[in-house]
Amino acid sequence: MSDLSLTYEVPIENTITFDQGDRDLDASGDRIKFESGRSYRLSFVIFPPTPEKRPDFKQPPRWWQAERYWNSHIKQYVVYDDTHRRFLSGTDKARHSAATIVIQWPTDQKGKLDPSRIETDSKVGYVLLDKDKYANIKALQDEFPLGDNDLMVTCTDTNFQKITVRNTKGNMFEQLVTKAASEPGGAAARIVGGMLDRIKRLAQKLNNGEIAHKLTAAEVDAKIRGAAAGGRGGAAGAAAAAAGAVPSSEEIDNLIGSLK
Repeated sequence: MSDLSLTYEVPIENTITFDQGDRDLDASGDRIKFESGRSYRLSFVIFPPTPEKRPDFKQPPRWWQAERYWNSHIKQYVVYDDTHRRFLSGTDKARHSAATIVIQWPTDQKGKLDPSRIETDSKVGYVLLDKDKYANIKALQDEFPLGDNDLMVTCTDTNFQKITVRNTKGNMFEQLVTKAASEPGGAAARIVGGMLDRIKRLAQKLNNGEIAHKLTAAEVDAKIRGAAAGGRGGAAGAAAAAAGAVPSSEEIDNLIGSLK
């Protein structure tokens, strides 16, 4: 199936993998998030290419790094670049995370695969993991290579995305790619072909550093102003302002200006 080469004609020069560029991972819409009490089956899809531009499933999967900061004013992680520096204080510490593209297969609540929904309900997205979760998956890779095995994820806390992971035999994506190559007119080729554009688009997005809903400096500025104003609007906001409870525009400007 010649179209399969498109899957891996994506930039991976900015990626890392286990023990190659990941040593500084220091934990302090397209993203896949998990619901408490459910188990999920995920296939890794981003691997180095073979000379034939096919995925080399014998190699470890590739990851992108994200450097994020916790912004206490808006209570949200933000990916900063040079235009954001005024929002950082001397006490801010970067939190390094890792992201990669996966396929979330349709399963029941316990993680059992539903073959009848593979073509209609499989989801291509990315996972964003902190140091500990990344380390857990890295340990699995050492014993159960993720080119040959899928990841089973069980979520214990939706808000904080607390998960446990284990392997399950067989990388569904690898199996479909192999089947598609031998039967280019079959269902496997149709399923994989339907995923190619999204895999490529997400790879480009992650390679450009667009991880974890990156906010522009102007958006961070606006969110801080909103947080400083108590997030109030309408009649309630007007009443609070009349009572002097909402900071003035000048006070908010001073707050923003103090974030050197």
